Amino acid sequence: MCTGNSARSQLAEGLANHLGEGKVEAHSAGTNPFGVNPHAVAVLQEIGIDISGHYSKGLDDVSGPFDRVFTLCDSAASLCPAPILGAPTTHWSTPDPSFVSGGPDVVRQAFREVRDRLAKQIGDLIRSLEAEPEAG
Repeated sequence: MCTGNSARSQLAEGLANHLGEGKVEAHSAGTNPFGVNPHAVAVLQEIGIDISGHYSKGLDDVSGPFDRVFTLCDSAASLCPAPILGAPTTHWSTPDPSFVSGGPDVVRQAFREVRDRLAKQIGDLIRSLEAEPEAG
């Protein structure tokens, strides 16, 4: 979850669904959705993940229950109604590549850096979930 459901949360959703290989189901949303950033689509396409059909969603557009909610921006972390979503919340403070100043190449590189950072965090999370003993 982010504020705009435009960049970081879209990257995370695409990465989690891809890296989870069907073992996880990720959905992204924003507190104030305003459209998917084309750089997010492009940098995932570079690594073979297609989110071109994604659209920005608000909290009302995703339904739970959820096992966990991840907030990726500090604003969303303070506005996230996690008790309403019925899930524990984890905050991964992640810089917004949309606000990097410079030309298109500089901005695209910032998106790549966030993509790679999230890919590592999500990969580590998936590995830790796979290592947990099954309940029951």
